[in-house]
Amino acid sequence: MAKLVDDIVSLEKEAESLLAHAHAEAKNIEENVQAELNTFRQALTQEVDKKIEAHREKLEANLGRATVDAEKELNAELHKIDNMGEAALKQQVDRIISRFSEM
Repeated sequence: MAKLVDDIVSLEKEAESLLAHAHAEAKNIEENVQAELNTFRQALTQEVDKKIEAHREKLEANLGRATVDAEKELNAELHKIDNMGEAALKQQVDRIISRFSEM
């Protein structure tokens, strides 16, 4: 009977040792997964930041071109007004006033 008790105690100690080893291994796996997740998050963040920056640069370039085009168009229209004859200018002003009067 004493041998049986010794065998049970020995099995319990072995089970405790296996359990402690399993806990340590699980903790190690968890730490590795956390490290991989952090690396993945950093890489993803960098990729998204690069895409945002590229998109911002593209939008700024488009805005710059649109601004130049709008300024050219404005200057062309202002040039037309400057070169418009006095009679034609008065006629346009009269048309505008007439339209507002109809409202």
